[in-house]
Order: sequence, then C-alpha cells, then structure tokens
Amino acid sequence: MLLMGGIRLLTEDYSVYLVIHALLFYSIFFYVIFKISDYPFISLLLFYMLTVPFMGMNRQFLAMAIFAISLLYQQKGEWKMALLLILLATLFHRTAFLALPTLLLGHKIQRRYILIGYILCLIITMSSIINTFGNELALLTGTDSVSGEKIEIYTNQDTETNFMITILSFLRKMIWLVLLFLFDKKV
Repeated sequence: MLLMGGIRLLTEDYSVYLVIHALLFYSIFFYVIFKISDYPFISLLLFYMLTVPFMGMNRQFLAMAIFAISLLYQQKGEWKMALLLILLATLFHRTAFLALPTLLLGHKIQRRYILIGYILCLIITMSSIINTFGNELALLTGTDSVSGEKIEIYTNQDTETNFMITILSFLRKMIWLVLLFLFDKKV
C-alpha cells in the first residue's frame, strides 16, 4: 500500500508501479543471492525457475524480498533485526509469518523434536481433523468468509480413500524425513 501510494503521487500508470516493483524485488534477491550463495548463477537459475509461475503476486514477492534480507541478518546472528524484518514483511502479506521458523535454523534442533513434529503432522493429516475447521482457518488467516466457505466445500467433499493410496501418500511424506536424517550431519 505504501509503495503503491508513493507511486500514485507521481503517476497513476500501473506499468510504472510494475517496473519499480520488479526493480526492487529482483535487486534485493540478486543482492542476497550473491551475498549468501556459493554458486550464485545456479541459485539465480533456480530462483527464476521457481518464481516465473507465480508472476503477478506483487505483495507476496515484496514480502519474500524483505524476508530474503532477514536471511542476511540471520546469517550474522542478528536475530532481533531478522525478526523485525519478518514482521515488516507480514505488513506486505500475511503469509510472511510462515518465515518465523527460519529463526530456529541457526540452532541445532534435536531429531526427536523433528520426529515428534512430523508424527503430529501425519496424525493431523491422516485423521482429517483439519477438514472440520474451514471457517476457523479463514478467520485465523484473516481471509474473508467466502474463502472459509470455499475451504468448507473442498474439505467436506465425500471422497473415498483407498488404503493403498494412504500408504503411498505416507511413504511419499516419509521421503523428507529420511533425507533429513541422512543429510543432517552434512548440512
């Protein structure tokens, strides 16, 4: 809103906003990638490949750029500044609060806590308890009641679940845990 408001003082042309937005977003990410990555060109390639499908998500991209800056502070161990930047990013888009767990990345998390969290997520997923909270999730995330109704429609559909599909889904989710434990000492 502030960025858009500032640009509107100069011009009403939305194209000007898009150019300034792109300059900010890409400049910040290029800076952070070249500062952090050992292989910046590969990182830029991956960054580009991952962001192209999401073009048009202007507020989310600005929140991501602010979060990227917070990574620089996290790398230096300046956790308060990193937290402030993440909180600032939430002013651009609510989903930036999902970056808060990155503040734990500088600390060693014991495997048992990872395993407990993973098992809890699996229980929640397999029990379908989350499907009963459509409107509550909409309120929690600050979205409107229409979004809550959409969540209710998607989660209340009668779909049969095949036991074999459940097992395959479980095994697919286990890949992350296995890889985490395999590469835990190397990362």
